[in-house]
Amino acid sequence: MKKTNLPWSAIFGLLMVAQSHGEWVQTTGLAGQVVRALVAEDKAIYAGTDDGVFLSVNNGNTWTAANTGLPKDTVVSLSAGGGAVFAGMLHSGIFASVSDGDSWTAVNQGLPHDAVDTNSYPQINQIASDGSRLYASALRKGVFLSQNGGASWNPINTGLTTTNIFALAVSGGNLFAGAGSGGGVFVLSNSGATWQAANNGLTYTQGMVYSVSTLAAGSGRLYAGTVAGGLYRTADNGDNWAESGQGMSAALVTALYVHGPDIFGGTSSNGVFVSTDNAASWTEIDGGLFTNVAVLCLCASDSTLFAGLYGRGVWRRSLPETSPTPTAAMLEKSPAKAAYGISSMPGGLRYALPATSPVSIVYYDLQGRLVASVVNKIQSAGLYSLAAPSLPSGFYVRDFRAGSFAQRDGVRITR
Repeated sequence: MKKTNLPWSAIFGLLMVAQSHGEWVQTTGLAGQVVRALVAEDKAIYAGTDDGVFLSVNNGNTWTAANTGLPKDTVVSLSAGGGAVFAGMLHSGIFASVSDGDSWTAVNQGLPHDAVDTNSYPQINQIASDGSRLYASALRKGVFLSQNGGASWNPINTGLTTTNIFALAVSGGNLFAGAGSGGGVFVLSNSGATWQAANNGLTYTQGMVYSVSTLAAGSGRLYAGTVAGGLYRTADNGDNWAESGQGMSAALVTALYVHGPDIFGGTSSNGVFVSTDNAASWTEIDGGLFTNVAVLCLCASDSTLFAGLYGRGVWRRSLPETSPTPTAAMLEKSPAKAAYGISSMPGGLRYALPATSPVSIVYYDLQGRLVASVVNKIQSAGLYSLAAPSLPSGFYVRDFRAGSFAQRDGVRITR
């Protein structure tokens, strides 16, 4: 193997890529927190934790507590819009801030008290908005509507066969509710007063699937993550559902987030995935992220994607390119138009060649020393996959060249 060193300036730049562009990086200040909710509002990021709300105004570089007016309680859900931020609590109902998190005020009028502890409110699983109305789902109490910015709430549960509602989403003028206890998905039309079941196509397994943990809407479609059955999507307002978890190796989908044309999915133990084709297929993007740790929430601000983990705080990475690495089907259909590209996958790497090319894939350590050469030959057009090189755990620079194309990435290898 030829001993070739990279200049330190290039290594330093590529290390920055590894930390903030190609890999997840843990933000400082919340390292041990259980982060249950994230929301972005006007360049600020709010994180809901077991110790209240934390705020970052510098893209997650630092976090400060923003709990004035909040009781000592777990924040389960967050929502933002119209100049206000709403926090759904474990025992204390709903609080609102109209001062960028400087102070919070209880907005619980009309919400039921807990049956056992009359000084408490049921857990607020999610808060959603359609612009003029707010909706809140309360554990074992169903769904509540506010038409005055949270000043008062009224139950809207007619037609629900269970009031154990985990998730809410607004799509096409309709409100969707994801239920536990085998309830599945319900829809409330904009002009209706009664919920209707919308479960056609959802696979049923006793006590498990039909329990919907999260919902997300975007591009005229709705996506449902289930407790034990993976992911489903619908393009007709819930009339018909189809499985859509190809490439997502997880039965429990714990978070869904739509950002422009992309959909991001967080899982209970398999990291984060992205889909660029309306959830038809998924690609893992968990390089640098803790394994076997639940991703509880996702959000994006500008060009950065944030993930809240159970007991591991907030992590961030740059939003991935919206153009995915070409699939085999894409190459077969139009090899001349497919793009060169390389990406990581669990335990290895994959790369695409739109035409026969001389290919070189080598790895450098962070001192600039060449430590592995995994490919050095001419290959035909196609989609290739390889095991990761047998290197010690750590960060490396991967250099991929095919014809006149060149791509360098910071990657992390774990053993």
